[in-house]
Amino acid sequence: MPTQKQLRANRRNARRSTGPSSAEGKTEASQNALTHGLSARDAVIAGENPKKYRAFLRDLENEFQPATASEFDLLRTLADAAWRLRRAMKLETSLLALRFERARRQRDIPAHQHVSVEEPLHQQLLGSSLIQDAHDADTLSKLSRYEMRLTRRYFQALTQLTAARERRLARNAPSGRLGKQK
Repeated sequence: MPTQKQLRANRRNARRSTGPSSAEGKTEASQNALTHGLSARDAVIAGENPKKYRAFLRDLENEFQPATASEFDLLRTLADAAWRLRRAMKLETSLLALRFERARRQRDIPAHQHVSVEEPLHQQLLGSSLIQDAHDADTLSKLSRYEMRLTRRYFQALTQLTAARERRLARNAPSGRLGKQK
């Protein structure tokens, strides 16, 4: 526990600190709290390829053909949720793989020895890797909650986008009377 003298010194130092001054430093500092990026302000985070996201968004635009501002907003929500869900699945896979390898090393199973998913040993390793560390179990639980929220957001946007598109198409469709002669 810090002494009163240390606390006063820390407060004095904190008042003098202005944070990063360069654009590069500010950009780096803005990522300090980023852990997984599932709730980040922007869908594409550092280390991801923005061109791939834009290509993904274009594919969705081609599929859904949004024509109004609200349809574009819903499409963006759909794309963002899908992009983050993909990241969540990669995070989950990575976390499980790391825990699996740690359990494998603890049991002295050589890395070159293949352990098939069908083998009981695989389930034992995976199970022990999940219950060994409460922190990892909490991480998986949080990840699962993020995935559920993103899935809900995705399907809500999909439902709303589909309904908006159908309403627009119905408004613009020619009536059945045009083709009939009197």
